[in-house]
Amino acid sequence: MFRLLICDDHPPIRTVLRLLAKEAAGLCDVTETGTTQQLLEAIQGRTHFDLLTLDLQLPGGSGLDLLQQVRQMRPDLRVMVLSADDSPDSVRRAMALGANTYLAKSVSERQLFDALRAAVQASPHHDSPPVTEHMPNQRRSTDVEPAALTQLALSARQRDVLL
Repeated sequence: MFRLLICDDHPPIRTVLRLLAKEAAGLCDVTETGTTQQLLEAIQGRTHFDLLTLDLQLPGGSGLDLLQQVRQMRPDLRVMVLSADDSPDSVRRAMALGANTYLAKSVSERQLFDALRAAVQASPHHDSPPVTEHMPNQRRSTDVEPAALTQLALSARQRDVLL
């Protein structure tokens, strides 16, 4: 069973990630955290996680500092940064600190779904797939929504932020 650890302080983002992960993985155990402290407690627990999705702007500390701590505690944990900060400097710093993937929150729902599906399909017995970055300038109107997203009752603003 695929085990996902989500760390984002916005519940709608966590909901979308949970739904997409369950669609991508089928059987999926999801743990949600909203602060740096909650994330550290989850990582220190006995549960093995296959993927951490990490927002860089969290209450209680710097996401980049948190990424560095996560890497020290669990060097084998795949980390997908999902952040509103898509500045080249932040991307470079996150990748240098060990993020496997960096996605701007402005990515399309299809790109987010594909990134989660790729993480699900990655075998722990093989080397990590190449590091990727997704920072589109704008959402394409031709992107197809995964089924899980069409079931959400989101406001127009939430859809703009999330999708």
